[in-house]
Amino acid sequence: MEAFLPYLAKRREEVEAGGRELVVCGDWNIAHREADLRNWRSNRRSSGFLPHEREWMSRVSMRWGTWTWCGR
Repeated sequence: MEAFLPYLAKRREEVEAGGRELVVCGDWNIAHREADLRNWRSNRRSSGFLPHEREWMSRVSMRWGTWTWCGR
């Protein structure tokens, strides 16, 4: 996860230097906030809701800003 942020920053700079925007898509399987899970208390020790994963998502969202959720 830590190696992905510098890569993403470099890629964004390259794309924006060419006058374009970067869109990152994917299923990251990390519940960022308690509101993202119905039973968040029982998932505090589960992969996808661990403190270091949630903190990483916070850093990503603070740096990149825009999130769009697409549900089924």
